Amino acid sequence: AMISSLQNDKKILQFIKKLQDLTGLTVSISSDPGGTGNSSPQENSEKDISIPINLKSKTVGCLRVSASITSPSKSLGREIQSLDLFHKLADVLGQMLDLNEQNQLLEQKLNRVKDLDILTGLKNHRSGMMALEELIKRSHESLNPFAVAVLNLDHFGILNDLHGVKVGDRFLVMIADKIKSEVRESDMVFRDNGARFLVLMPDTRFTLAEQVAEEIKHAIEALHIDNVTNWHPVVNLGVASWKFGMTS
Repeated sequence: AMISSLQNDKKILQFIKKLQDLTGLTVSISSDPGGTGNSSPQENSEKDISIPINLKSKTVGCLRVSASITSPSKSLGREIQSLDLFHKLADVLGQMLDLNEQNQLLEQKLNRVKDLDILTGLKNHRSGMMALEELIKRSHESLNPFAVAVLNLDHFGILNDLHGVKVGDRFLVMIADKIKSEVRESDMVFRDNGARFLVLMPDTRFTLAEQVAEEIKHAIEALHIDNVTNWHPVVNLGVASWKFGMTS
């Protein structure tokens, strides 16, 4: 896959074509390391040289230089081996692979962060809506029930006004940790928006979901922050479920 990204790069292909026009040689990128484990070019025959393409000291392919069909008398002897151009090209290709790999890792990290609420470490609203859609689809296919609980902290703005945003943020983290400790392993917890949290419960009927959600509500309302005596948490709770036979 790494080498194919080079083989399909239009700019690289254009550059290789210019090399071929300039030298009268056939230049190609191969995923076959050419049986080499070092950085020196290997002469497979009088008219075929493979220069390794390395990624982090590991040979992942080669730059293959050979006599053009239109110039069968062209020799690839010591003169071609001494040309720095092909070595530099192989080095540049290796650097491009390294950059591609770093970009892929960065993209994976960004995708993970995109789905996270940075403050609490929970998945965010976007991720919650995607998970809900997937849960609905899966439940319709399997005919298994599922439930959704929404927990909203009342008058949270007053806590921020009285004690500052840092204290409010600390309490949101406490709530997130408390919800995670109360739910089952199969349940999914999200910070929906602001002081609202979403719990998805696969394979769960309404009665059990309501019981779990009530336990979470009481656990949150029992939380307290040091030096905060003029505010206490009140949770609004909503629970809904779906089971086979419902029309929506």
